[in-house]
Amino acid sequence: MTARNKWIVVLLVGVPLSYVVFPFTCGLLALSSNYLIFLAPLLLLGPLVAAVIVVRLVRSGGAKATLGFLTYVILFAVFFIFPPAAATWTLGFVANFRLTKHPAQIQQWATGVLDQYDKGKLATATNAEYWAVGRETLKDVEIPEFIRNLWWEKPSIGIATITDDGWFLSEPNQQLQTNAKRTHCVAFSWYLRGILVGRPDFHSAWNPWYLHEIMSGVYAFHGMK
Repeated sequence: MTARNKWIVVLLVGVPLSYVVFPFTCGLLALSSNYLIFLAPLLLLGPLVAAVIVVRLVRSGGAKATLGFLTYVILFAVFFIFPPAAATWTLGFVANFRLTKHPAQIQQWATGVLDQYDKGKLATATNAEYWAVGRETLKDVEIPEFIRNLWWEKPSIGIATITDDGWFLSEPNQQLQTNAKRTHCVAFSWYLRGILVGRPDFHSAWNPWYLHEIMSGVYAFHGMK
């Protein structure tokens, strides 16, 4: 294989691969999923730059325009074949959580918090941000330092109420039209994304858009496609 052909292969593989590597790396580094906006210029310029380079590398004059056009169309279309970027970001965020946050220790703490909540002894407030899943936020006295320092971008931490038929309740005492069972968990929430931590037997029927089980009773979610 000539050096020219190697560069063509690198472009045809590297540009589509960047569609996956970039969002996954953002999640793995615990960077906000807001950085996914940079996929837009990558999608618009990546295939175009690759097509121009392919045209310059191809020796056959008559095939240059055709190969350049096909390169652009194929690389642009491949973006929509891969999983949505927000889902890929979530998988990277899950990997970060597993590798650096000690999930079992967090679940043990969350289980104790839920026990206190069930007994009516947990100090909470109702000043949660509008996007927070945990509508009853934990007061600072209830959050130990190791939990408070898990992420540099601080989440809203609160008690979330979820029904077994898949509804998230905006109010803990919200009246239901069905006899659905209510389940509580501790929610770490950022805008459109977060982590639900319940007891080991907790199962989240609520799925805002993308839900990934990290371990028994612990889920990562994302609400943006």
